[in-house]
Amino acid sequence: MKRASINKIAIFIISLFSVSSVCAETYTSQGNGNWNATSNWKNGSGNSPSAADLVSGSHSFVVAAGHTIIINDSANVSAFTVNGNLVFGTVAGESKTMIVSGGFTVGTGGNVSVADLEGTHILKVSGGFVNNGTIAFRRNSIKVLNVVFSGTQTISGSGSGAFNNFEVASGTVTTNVNLDIDGSFTLDAGAKFNAGSTTINIAGNFTKNATGADDFDRGTSTIVLDGTTVQTISGVNNGNRFHNLTISGGGFVVISSQIDVANDFWITNNSTVSSSVELHFYGNFTVDAGSTYDTNTSYTCFWAGYTGSNRPTSASAGDQIITINGNATFAGISCRCSAAVGTKTFHGSINSTAELRAWGKAQIVDDASTYIHTFSGAIAQGGINLQSPMRITGGTIRCNDATPDESDYTLGSGKITIAGGV
Repeated sequence: MKRASINKIAIFIISLFSVSSVCAETYTSQGNGNWNATSNWKNGSGNSPSAADLVSGSHSFVVAAGHTIIINDSANVSAFTVNGNLVFGTVAGESKTMIVSGGFTVGTGGNVSVADLEGTHILKVSGGFVNNGTIAFRRNSIKVLNVVFSGTQTISGSGSGAFNNFEVASGTVTTNVNLDIDGSFTLDAGAKFNAGSTTINIAGNFTKNATGADDFDRGTSTIVLDGTTVQTISGVNNGNRFHNLTISGGGFVVISSQIDVANDFWITNNSTVSSSVELHFYGNFTVDAGSTYDTNTSYTCFWAGYTGSNRPTSASAGDQIITINGNATFAGISCRCSAAVGTKTFHGSINSTAELRAWGKAQIVDDASTYIHTFSGAIAQGGINLQSPMRITGGTIRCNDATPDESDYTLGSGKITIAGGV
């Protein structure tokens, strides 16, 4: 009996040690140093973690104010808080990965950056991202820290700085703050992103691999593509839906999937947009002087007032202003309104290689007699009333979508020049 009791006590003591070894602890930095220097971390009892604790995913870590910690090895933690400085990278050509399952926080005065060494580092975050300090995740294209968000969480804080690549891998990610993304934005299949009322600047590509039409929930956000070289907008199924979309970097943006812009679309700062797919605009459309809009094969649709399934609820009012102060070449223009008359006013010259179409109760007009409009054929079901000269390069002029009507209708008071077989 005595031996059995001793054995039970021994087992109990061993089990206590086993439990304590996996209990979640919070370790705080004691000074400057490398991440894997275990002696530089202490918990409330003054104990340091083991090397295994740095990658167990069970413990939380805090970089104290005034301390600089270098991520020189793999890290897998519960929560991570930076009140001092956190720097990714110690050796050129090496890439480090940190996994944070319980939330990543940059405190007031905290700073997270990448070393001035070649390397593509990865920060995988679940549980939320809070930035009340400064983040600098990109020095140049080969010295970066990319962030991957997994699981439902929120991005918040009052800090500043920029991401590099920004990927939503799973769950629903909601941002409550404006974002500056100096790399690409990617929404993976099965993931969702809520943009709210924020402004999101993106210097790289915008890619939506999620199949739901509203998996990128635009809210009333403004997406600004501000890259200086080539950027792409791509997506699957229903393409991409934006509230406001601005192209402002002076680069070249290629749109390879259908987009719907519920509010305003603006090209400025000598930027160029090129597309070979049908694009839908429900607000005002502006091409500034020095900028270019060029569609190759598909129609540009001005559809404010065209209601129905998958149409923005904000598009019930039908009036739109299409301002062309730069260069714009349309591969056909479709204007459409449903129940109420909507006026599509062109401020600038129309240059379309295909038809100019006024469907339903849409009325196409211009606001001056000094433009030169060029198009190939027209459908005036709603109404076309242009003051400026019109150059018709071919096609068919008709009131409806079938054969030309016998009834009389007008294209406006502008002088008409026939420059092809009409």
